[in-house]
Amino acid sequence: MKKYWLLVFAPCLILQPVTTWAVDPAGGATSKGQGTAIVKGPVSLVSRTEIKSLDKQKIVAFKQQGVPSLGSLQYNKEDIHWLPTQASPVKLPHRLPTLIAANGRTVLQYGDSRHRIHPERMNLFFVDESGVEKGRVVDRYGPQTDVAIADDGYVAIAGQLFKNPQQSEVALYTATGEKRFQSQLVTGRRASMATPATQGQRVAVFTTDTKNLLASHRLELLDGTGKKLAEHKDLGILQKAIAVANGSMFFIQAKNRFALVDANDGSLLWTRDKVLRLVSPFGAATDPQNKTLFLAAVEWDGKPKALYKWRIEVRDIATGKELASFQLPDSYPSSHERIFIQVTDNKIELLAGNERVELDWSRP
Repeated sequence: MKKYWLLVFAPCLILQPVTTWAVDPAGGATSKGQGTAIVKGPVSLVSRTEIKSLDKQKIVAFKQQGVPSLGSLQYNKEDIHWLPTQASPVKLPHRLPTLIAANGRTVLQYGDSRHRIHPERMNLFFVDESGVEKGRVVDRYGPQTDVAIADDGYVAIAGQLFKNPQQSEVALYTATGEKRFQSQLVTGRRASMATPATQGQRVAVFTTDTKNLLASHRLELLDGTGKKLAEHKDLGILQKAIAVANGSMFFIQAKNRFALVDANDGSLLWTRDKVLRLVSPFGAATDPQNKTLFLAAVEWDGKPKALYKWRIEVRDIATGKELASFQLPDSYPSSHERIFIQVTDNKIELLAGNERVELDWSRP
C-alpha cells in the first residue's frame, strides 16, 4: 500500500506560499525573521513559494512543450520513477543516477548497477520519455568519468577508459546513444570535463596534466565531429563550463576568474579576474534576446558549507559589465540540478532548495 501511495500522489508537487512582497525596485525587500535582501540595481524579490515534496524525491526543472515546469525523480528501494508535471509516473529501467534533459523528453541513467557503492565502470543508458531504453554504452568508461547532458539530450563524456585506465577520452552521443565521436587524448593529458551544446554542434572540454591534476589546465573547443577549433591555456584552474545563449556561447568558471567564450570559433569574448563560485553546474543563463547574462553564485569564503547565501549577478553579455546584484534573504544548499526555471525580459524564476523564487528584473 505504501508504494502505491507514493506512485499516485508523487506527481502532485504542492506549492505553498512562504511570503510575497510588494517591493520598491530601488530598495531592499525585508520580511520578519528572513533578513534583508541586498539590492544593487533594478532587481527585486517578488515571491518565494515552498515546494512540498515526498521523501526521497528530487525536484527537476524542465520545459514541457516549451513551458517551464517542475517534475521530480522518485526514488524507491527497488526502482526510480520520472514524474513529469501533470502526467503519469514513468518507471525507469535502471536504479542508477539519473539526468533529465531540459526538454523533459530525454533521460540518461549512468553508473555501475553491479557495483553501485564502489563502481568499477561508468555505463550509459539512454531512455526516452516513456521509459524505454533506446541505446546504451557499456564497459567502455571507468568510474572517474564526467557525464553532462545538453538541453536537447545530447551527452558529452570526459574520462578514463574502462579497459585502459591510463587512456583518457572525450566523446559525444545523441539522445538515443548514437555515437557522434570518440576522441582519445595524447599520453600525459586527462579529460576532466566536457559540456555539450544543443544538437551537439560544440563541446567545451577541460583537460589537465595526468600526474598533476592542478597543472596545465586547458580549455578546448571541439565541433560536432571532435575536431579542435580553439584552445586556451591561460585561464587558470578550470571548474565549470555552461552552454548559454542557445548554445552560441560557453560561460567558463575558473578558480580566480571567469570568462565568456564564442562557441562559433572558440574566441574569448571577455574575462573577469574575480573569485566566483556558481551554485550549480547550470548556474548561468541568458535572457530571450541573449543580451543579458544571469549568474547564480554563492557568497564564498573559501570554506564548503551545507548552506550558502545565494547572489544573483546580472551582467551585460557583450562586455561582462555588472548591471545589478541581488542577494536572496535566506541561505540554501548548492545544487547539481538546473536552478533557473525561467528567465524572461522582466522576470527570473529560480529553484532554490525547496523553494520557487521569483525576482523582478528590467534591463536599464
